Amino acid sequence: MRKAEQARQVAWRDKLLQFAAATDRSVSYACRHFGVSRKTFYKWKARYVAHGAAGLCDRPRAPLRSPRATPADVVRKIFYLRQQYHFGPGKIADYLSDFIRSPWPGRPSTAFSENTG
Repeated sequence: MRKAEQARQVAWRDKLLQFAAATDRSVSYACRHFGVSRKTFYKWKARYVAHGAAGLCDRPRAPLRSPRATPADVVRKIFYLRQQYHFGPGKIADYLSDFIRSPWPGRPSTAFSENTG
């Protein structure tokens, strides 16, 4: 989203909050007037109270962390095998299966095995 679009969006959300505060009618009326849900209104209101006008900007949708991500040392090893030895996915999987251990004892690692089902 460009800066101009984001600034317009922040101004619109601020206008909604100001309208709801200035009107002697309910929040539901302001939400219907602006075409947003009350849940969204209260989300923006809480962000505005906590962070001011900066809280009305859209937040990134990307997760802050990925718990199921492949560990960095394994990714480095994959890149190394691919660049130095030109291994394909099958050879890399075979090579790494000797070094990757399952987090559960007694169960084989399925991170690099092919789906045989």
